[in-house]
Amino acid sequence: MSKTADMIDASNLEHLRLRPATRTFNPPVSVFHFPNRTTDELQHDHDFVEIQICAGGEGWQRCKKGDISFRRGKVLIILPGAWHYHHDNKSVDAYVCCFGAEILKRELLWTLDDPALNSLLWKGGNEANHGVVELDLNENTLSQCIGFLDALEGIKSRNSSPSPSSLLGYLTLVLSSLSESHVEAKPASEISSHPPVHSAVKRCVALIEENVAEEWSTKDFAKKLNIDPSYLGRLFQIAMGLSPLAYLNQVRAQQAARMLLRTHKSIAEIGIAVGWPDPNYFARKFKANFGISATQYRNRYIQHQMNTGEQIGLTVFE
Repeated sequence: MSKTADMIDASNLEHLRLRPATRTFNPPVSVFHFPNRTTDELQHDHDFVEIQICAGGEGWQRCKKGDISFRRGKVLIILPGAWHYHHDNKSVDAYVCCFGAEILKRELLWTLDDPALNSLLWKGGNEANHGVVELDLNENTLSQCIGFLDALEGIKSRNSSPSPSSLLGYLTLVLSSLSESHVEAKPASEISSHPPVHSAVKRCVALIEENVAEEWSTKDFAKKLNIDPSYLGRLFQIAMGLSPLAYLNQVRAQQAARMLLRTHKSIAEIGIAVGWPDPNYFARKFKANFGISATQYRNRYIQHQMNTGEQIGLTVFE
């Protein structure tokens, strides 16, 4: 069993998730250092945000965007639901930081207002990026990030119940370093042209997260927020890179996927729970997001359980 077994549940090797015990921390943040990665891994996705930083060696990361060279200074930000896997690794020295996607809507909601972090953590899920964002760090920023991650790993190893402020503090320092690197790599006009995120967008995100099963329309959101529907749509598109209803469908698909693996509810019951009560519509939407049917998605998990007879601890790296 790997050293990450207590943090990440890989009972389904194709969809990794933070273990419930990890989620008792507020916020749920974990960091791992893998100094000599040489083996390949299975294609998988996960329900948390993952930041991979290469400190040495070389390898490849394959995702929907294609093959990405993984070498010193390369950073990959992998958002929930994005499939990927490493291959052809040659003594890869990697740091992996994982945090629960739910804290983006709580403790890290302020990242919506930071143009660079908005691009990395929110708009990174758009069709152009396919949920995987790349960065290349210079030596100073790389050393800085490694120092923060080493400190975060040290806090986790010394204390079974680290303070939320320490976890969130070091995670914020890592994100700030990545933000600065992203700004340096982009034209100043491209970063500065992003207006502050309107409060209506944040409130709309909260409405969706808290009431995902509601039969929402853009007009419904606008009425709740006391704003013009067309104006809300434009604000949301600018801030999030997609419409309110597209974001709603994304959240519903992610919640449905989690329920398929974590509950014994029928697919029909899950459809109702996430706001897609019509079975045919649910089937179309789920397949559009994950490329396979809900039944296939769950059966892969069941088949793996039958093959192994137990839950096993495995994460992105062994």
